[in-house]
Formats: sequence, C-alpha cells, structure tokens
Amino acid sequence: MTLGAAPEPRPANPRDARVFSTRVRNDGVAVVTYDVPGEPINVLKASFNDEFRALFAELEQNEKVRAAVLISGKADSFIVGADIDMLKAVTTAREGEALCRTGHETISPTHRSRPAMLTAG
Repeated sequence: MTLGAAPEPRPANPRDARVFSTRVRNDGVAVVTYDVPGEPINVLKASFNDEFRALFAELEQNEKVRAAVLISGKADSFIVGADIDMLKAVTTAREGEALCRTGHETISPTHRSRPAMLTAG
C-alpha cells in the first residue's frame, strides 16, 4: 500500500482486495477509506488486522501526513460490527478473548498517535 494522490485500484478477485485505500490531500490530511470489497456493508474481520497495522505504520512515518481521517466506502453505514462467520468460528472463551484482545491491540495506537487519527461516519 502506498500513500498517494489516488486510492489504489482493487484486484479483480474481491478476496484478494484490500479494505483500506488512502489518498493524502495537499493540506496533509490522509483520507483513509474503509470498504470491504464485495460486501454490501463494512464488517470487522481479524484478517484485516495486518493491513491496518501496516497502513498505520506508514501514516506515522510519512512526514507529510499531519492528520488522518477514516471514512466509510459504503453509502449507508460505517462499520456495522464483527463478521458473523468469524464469530461463529470461535469455540472457546479463550479464542474469543484472544480475538478481542488482538482487535484492541490493533486499534490502540490510534489513540495516542502522530498523526492524529479521526473517524467520520
């Protein structure tokens, strides 16, 4: 993923597509669009953690980025919740706790970050 003037094109196969696209405006605001390809709504999936961490590390290292705004690529919603199939696959309390902890660890750095990270629904 490269921070550029326009979002990256999506692969033909939605399973190979990224959920985040980024463009940096001239004023230093990175507009990050969250859009789960091939789905009518945005849901949270554990498989997105690595992509989010890589994106966030890139935003932090880019001196041109003063702030980042996370927006939805869906017209009617932001994120409706966790993916039901992902939750159904959890069979023990330990697995559920680990899934929750990983999600928290992924987004936790955004609360004390440079650049400031905001969400807009």
